[in-house]
Amino acid sequence: MRPTKKQSRGLGRSVLAPLAVAALTTTALAAPTLSLPAAADTTSSIAGHVTETGHVISTGVDVWLYTAEDVFVADTVTDGAGNFSFAGVEAGQYKIRYENQNEAVEEWWHNQPTMATASLLPVGKGEQVRADAYLSAVAENLTRPTVSGLAQVGQQLSATDGTWYPVPTQLSYQWLRGSAPISGATAASYTVTAADAGSTLRVQVTVHRVGRTESATSLPTAAVPGTPPGPEVPGTPDPEAPSVVSAPVLSGTARVGATLSGSTGAWSPAPATLTRQWLRNGSPIGGATTASYRATSADAGKRLSLRTTATGPGGSTTVTTPAVTVAKAGSTAKLVVSGKAKKAVATLRVSTLGSATGTVTFTAKVRGRSVKVKARLTGAKATATFKRLPRGKVTVTATWSGSSSAASVSRKGTAKVR
Repeated sequence: MRPTKKQSRGLGRSVLAPLAVAALTTTALAAPTLSLPAAADTTSSIAGHVTETGHVISTGVDVWLYTAEDVFVADTVTDGAGNFSFAGVEAGQYKIRYENQNEAVEEWWHNQPTMATASLLPVGKGEQVRADAYLSAVAENLTRPTVSGLAQVGQQLSATDGTWYPVPTQLSYQWLRGSAPISGATAASYTVTAADAGSTLRVQVTVHRVGRTESATSLPTAAVPGTPPGPEVPGTPDPEAPSVVSAPVLSGTARVGATLSGSTGAWSPAPATLTRQWLRNGSPIGGATTASYRATSADAGKRLSLRTTATGPGGSTTVTTPAVTVAKAGSTAKLVVSGKAKKAVATLRVSTLGSATGTVTFTAKVRGRSVKVKARLTGAKATATFKRLPRGKVTVTATWSGSSSAASVSRKGTAKVR
């Protein structure tokens, strides 16, 4: 169980020099900045980059640092670029926990489910160590699938799934000739045909969970010996339009600032062209005609889907993915409170990929007295001044109610009024 902030400061003193802890996520309680005595050996650091399902940047992820003996050291969150860092770390071995509370996803470094099984991260004196992480609400591919068997016409090839974390319960397969899906080849094995002559073969394994997917593809086989069949006799072309073998699906997180991607799907026969159009509440989004789309503030609360049209000599077929609702962007904030003679000044800086507009409510408490001030965010910053305060410790809580495209956030800080 994670220790209290009071316990954390005491435990952290033995392993950290001055440490500026990054702003917390909207769902975590605010913590005071650690200010510890300087030590001669605390010159190392740990930094990392966190991505999530669909390999998109993961912002606002909680990151906890522990010693090898499971003693809490410090915590922080990833910034708008998905980065985090711990400075002033003493040499030793550490465990790191990552948690995306919005997606209910957590893991320990490196791809471990619990503190007991967590890998130890060695940190030498004066070293700058990386601890990147990929958090998947589906499963993360650790080793790619492989193909066994002889790549010759009439021979059977078999797919191995590769290794995934966590272990998946639902898998699907798609065999590829070069990079194109082979119609109907969706089993764990495939018998090489004359149409494969001269081409390499691969298998794509897809994990399915909670309406999302993750895919990994094997390395190609050697080219199948032989000459591929020649073209059809002129005058007897197929007028047939492509039909759907497996429909395109969306991957990624439906949240302002995050990127959604649409798969190609599988078609029979293979289409000559594929065109895409992203839809917001069923209507086309101008210029959004590629396989991926980054959700904007205008998409908050709206439903996004991807329409794909496959065109062949005999006509076109169009399919649309199920729509997903876009959540507000996560928000982080930093509150600075300074005490002066008979007054206190509080400044809240908000960081979000959504719209940082609206009003911040500041509440100051000192000697049982409560004073409330409201200030408007300007340039993602709001400042409040509390005057005629008695001497003593003042506690200020700053709350931003969020906007149409960004989640709310609240922070607490203290200062001493002279």
